[in-house]
Amino acid sequence: MYLFRIVMTFLLVSCIFHITCSADEFHNATAYIGERPAGLGGAYTALSEDPPGLFYNPAGIAYAEEGAAASLNAYVRSNTVYKSVLGDMDWRRTSGELMPGFLGGVYRLPKGAAGFSVVVTDSESVDQNERFTELIWKDIKWFDQGDINYNYKSQEYNIGPSYACPVSDSLSFGLT
Repeated sequence: MYLFRIVMTFLLVSCIFHITCSADEFHNATAYIGERPAGLGGAYTALSEDPPGLFYNPAGIAYAEEGAAASLNAYVRSNTVYKSVLGDMDWRRTSGELMPGFLGGVYRLPKGAAGFSVVVTDSESVDQNERFTELIWKDIKWFDQGDINYNYKSQEYNIGPSYACPVSDSLSFGLT
């Protein structure tokens, strides 16, 4: 009866405070966090009983062995084409970055498990120098020559603690 109340309360709160999620071409996983998730092609959420589970599903660490893990760098490359940006000319933007991955540890407690992780979820480095000549748009010559010099670097870090508490042998709750 107690478990039923917890589940029903969770479902009610989830319905009241729902968040609409949508996908598009610009919001995708750029790299997998940890060796095992990478080997499973990202299908890891239900199996998260080791340190990378701190990122994917913190409830899974309730069943994890105590320990730490770190993953190596991943090379992330992207290529974006902006069609007809300057008249009929396309603008191509490429990015290549050696991205650090994951560092985390799980520690067993008397009632559950705690962990701490540092995860780099996205990284981008763009250094672009491009020259345009004779921009003609709608039969009007706008300029003879133009230069674009663009340098941009961005890394997204997720850093923080996690805690998981088992309710039964097959159900646990976790927060990160």
